[in-house]
Amino acid sequence: IAGGRSKFVCIYQVEQKILLKKFQLSHNRSLDGILDKLNSKNVTEAGPVDDFNVSDSDSEVDVRNANALPGASKGNMSKRRVKPELRCKSVQFSPTGQEWAAASTEGLVVFSLDENMIFDPVNIDEETTPKAILELLKQRSFARALLMALNLGETDVIIQAYRAVPPEDIPLTAQSL
Repeated sequence: IAGGRSKFVCIYQVEQKILLKKFQLSHNRSLDGILDKLNSKNVTEAGPVDDFNVSDSDSEVDVRNANALPGASKGNMSKRRVKPELRCKSVQFSPTGQEWAAASTEGLVVFSLDENMIFDPVNIDEETTPKAILELLKQRSFARALLMALNLGETDVIIQAYRAVPPEDIPLTAQSL
């Protein structure tokens, strides 16, 4: 598996030198290198029109050179023309081999072979654990426990929290959600 300076993470079969599958990390069009078809409206034979100095004024050239950063290969990143680049820094597999994650400049992207797996990290923090849910159920805080179980997304914990709600508390728990 390989990542790097590309919008794709690729899985290769090394022995036969075959590309097996490509996974796109982002569809964010504000990043450099995401578009497959470029808009050629402002491109000439010599390159993009935005890269040329079309003014005759020497003072503008002096100002631009004064703002250039010495030793920087990218130039001045504060200019609006510069687009950030998508990079994949690390790729790691889960212990089961069914899921893997890619850490990119856009964030963490999780892929799974299991089509039923849904990872939605909304309202999840370090305290959102099955142990914390069981503790809330012991404290009879059914609505918070059920909501935390739904956010965690583990089927067994959701069923346990659902079944722990006494029948007389169902209307109040439903209103609290």
